[in-house]
Amino acid sequence: MKKVVYFIENLSQINCFLSLYSKDDENWLVLAENQPLKEFVRVVFPQEKVLTVERIPYWENDSLYKEQIVRAKQNLSQFECLTAMDQCVFFNEIESLHFHIIVDFLSCEGVPVYVVDAFKRFRHLMPHVPYKDLNTKQQDFLDTVNALVGFDVHQFRVNHTWDMFGLIDLYEKLEVERLSWHAIAQKLEYSYDTVGENPALLIDAPIHKFGVHGIDLEATQDNVVNFFSQLVDDGVPLYVKPNPSSDRTSIDGTLLEKKVHFIQKNFPVELIMHQFSSIYFFSSSTSSVSVDGQMYCLMDLVQFDDRKGREEAYEILLASLGSNYERTEFVASC
Repeated sequence: MKKVVYFIENLSQINCFLSLYSKDDENWLVLAENQPLKEFVRVVFPQEKVLTVERIPYWENDSLYKEQIVRAKQNLSQFECLTAMDQCVFFNEIESLHFHIIVDFLSCEGVPVYVVDAFKRFRHLMPHVPYKDLNTKQQDFLDTVNALVGFDVHQFRVNHTWDMFGLIDLYEKLEVERLSWHAIAQKLEYSYDTVGENPALLIDAPIHKFGVHGIDLEATQDNVVNFFSQLVDDGVPLYVKPNPSSDRTSIDGTLLEKKVHFIQKNFPVELIMHQFSSIYFFSSSTSSVSVDGQMYCLMDLVQFDDRKGREEAYEILLASLGSNYERTEFVASC
């Protein structure tokens, strides 16, 4: 059976990976040190071979880089069984030097290598910095890294702020037709266990994130809790998906907190949204996902201090909604 080795950096690459994934292959999932990703793979792919490698971030430190690269090369033996009959796929040419070292080894061993540009729409934010535009210190550091890894590494600048190493056109590009999350769930035959009939889903912001726009936090939480308390009292099972970047939820410290079901905050909620008849959100990139259930926006429950803050928040909301705007209902403030 053909072995297919996938190199996955983080959850942002999951849709590309799942669109390619086939249960008919012998799959190896090579992960960077990323706990949310490891937890997702543990839950969804308990049957697959999983390897975790040490991340090599961008450090302007020759000795630290040398140590990490040496360790990465010492661990290449676990990939020696792969042959030209197998293949490997990775999803980013920028940042993942820890993966690039392994991919270079496999390529030299005759294993077909493909790259999927999972960040194509953001590539303009990651311009290549030509060698001649680097200062002497940066040139020396790049020369050192190239000598250590044994292949051509280039420097990129992200958002005009920080630097990363990456590759340029070393491997064949693989175009992927991304599947919908519902189609992916069907392909994986994956279902999230829920209780009761017609459960509802709250994709939390949480409301505290709107503090940058200036809000009345107490009044906003009262609005949110009152609305969902009525829903729960009417017998609707409510599942809350906390925001991955926050340790708080919009219902912290309330009686409602004890009456709802929480989904693990790092789980890709897009994979299970189709299981819910009603989906509530404030402002989230997941609101652009096409689902069968009814979408409800909670932004009108947020009590902004001034008009400017409200306009800024709604501008972000409309951008994230995309084509789902017309099929989204807005929950009115009580």
